[in-house]
Amino acid sequence: MNLFGRNLTAARGRQLDSLPSTPLAFSHSQHQQPALLEVFLALTFRPGDAHCIHIDPKAPDLTRAATEAVVECYKFRYPEANIFIVPNPVPVFWGHMSTLEVSGTGINPTHGLELRPSFSLI
Repeated sequence: MNLFGRNLTAARGRQLDSLPSTPLAFSHSQHQQPALLEVFLALTFRPGDAHCIHIDPKAPDLTRAATEAVVECYKFRYPEANIFIVPNPVPVFWGHMSTLEVSGTGINPTHGLELRPSFSLI
């Protein structure tokens, strides 16, 4: 089933076959609605990019489980891809410095994201 149009599947296949000339590093902050992350990855994922996913410790268990399932699917399908969940997330409070802290959590070398000089951080 193709909900987005007749040619999207073919276009996504061509996009996944070629590695990006400038790989991107994404930092995702997940609080709820893991389906939004799933849609974002479905539309933009390229194996050469890096995705750091921060799940707020205050997020519901169902959100954490669903996000982990999405990440595991991508790791299974693209074992060479750099997609991971931050192991020690910080609680996020809107209007507080913690909203900025989560943006840099994936860049910490102990979390597994090795930014090559060619990465552009998003």
